[in-house]
Amino acid sequence: TDNKLTKNSFIKTGMLMQKLWLIATKYDMYMQPLTGIIFLNYRISINSNNDDLEKRHIEIIKDSYNIIKKEMEINHKEITILLRVGYADVPSGSTKRISPTIEF
Repeated sequence: TDNKLTKNSFIKTGMLMQKLWLIATKYDMYMQPLTGIIFLNYRISINSNNDDLEKRHIEIIKDSYNIIKKEMEINHKEITILLRVGYADVPSGSTKRISPTIEF
């Protein structure tokens, strides 16, 4: 969470998430980011032109975000990311990892 949502707060969240991910994998735990409602709510809050979203969808997003805040007892801060962490069976599949081609 952060007091106010800014680009910098998301960068700091990403750095923290990297650390958490490394700790979780060290203990054979899995971590899944749950970001849809969080990022959509942020988009709505910073963008006065949401013509590509129906008004009812904007309300669903806002309501869902507020439910998450209420259930997690987050009163005066904003959510920057939501994670599901725990033990699980080995995944049945994974994406192929290809090393990036980096040119300078």
